[in-house]
Formats: sequence, structure tokens, C-alpha cells
Amino acid sequence: MTKPVPWIFLLALSTFACSASTSSRVSTINGLKGDATAGKSVYTSNCASCHGSDAKSGSARESLPSKSASTAYAQIIDGKGSMPSFDNLSDQDIANVWAYVQSLK
Repeated sequence: MTKPVPWIFLLALSTFACSASTSSRVSTINGLKGDATAGKSVYTSNCASCHGSDAKSGSARESLPSKSASTAYAQIIDGKGSMPSFDNLSDQDIANVWAYVQSLK
């Protein structure tokens, strides 16, 4: 008879799988060239309501342009705190959004 696998082990395993997947996506996105013009419409549709039109003054109260690209990509993919995951965005959309945010510096 085999022993049942503890649920906490399965939870830890799924968390590791997600972070490995996120890490892989972040590496892929880091290799893409973002288009700020294309990123503006994605940002306006998905981000501006919380981060403000300038990416610095919304209700999220976090200055996005000061983040590192890799940190921003991981947070877009996985979410953070009250920010939901936007893992439905394509890698190119995420690179474009980041190019737009950087253009606001």
C-alpha cells in the first residue's frame, strides 16, 4: 500500500512550478524589444485604473518606472498583494507595456 501524498507537499510543488514558469517567461520577455506606442493601449486598458495615467500616481501608490524590468514582469505575470495576475497578456504585450512605462520617466 502506498502512502498518500500530503497536500502541503502538493501545494509547495505547484508553487515551485509556477515560479519556474514565471522565471522562464521573464527571461523570454527580457529578450524582447518593447514598443511603447503599442504598450500605451495595453497599459491604458489594464493598468492605468490603479497605477494612474503617469504610472506614478494611481491608487496603487507605486512608482512603476523605478522598478527593475524583471521585477515588473514577474509581478505582471503573478500579481502581488492586491494586484491581480495578468498572465493572460502575451510576452510581447508585457514587453510593450514596460517600454511604455519607461517612456514616462
